[in-house]
Amino acid sequence: RQRQMCIRDRLGIAGVVIDRVVPDSEADRAGLTGIDYHNRVLGDVIVAVDGEAVAGLGDFLRLLQQYEIGEEVMIDVRRDDVVRSVAVTIMDIS
Repeated sequence: RQRQMCIRDRLGIAGVVIDRVVPDSEADRAGLTGIDYHNRVLGDVIVAVDGEAVAGLGDFLRLLQQYEIGEEVMIDVRRDDVVRSVAVTIMDIS
């Protein structure tokens, strides 16, 4: 979380920067990308969940609490100044 906030704050980004994507996860299947530290390329930034704006990690977590595991949610992500919507199924990460 600390690294997430540091990158977001330092770059002045509104939303949640995706740090990494677990292979074969719902995020991976949806085509989301994390930070490429080797090439210094920012990953996708989550800017909305089902149309509700996400200013930071607190907003994102609050919005996700409304869903059950297995439910589908629409997430708006920004990549290279282009925002696109992707459907992601909530999964258990415990």
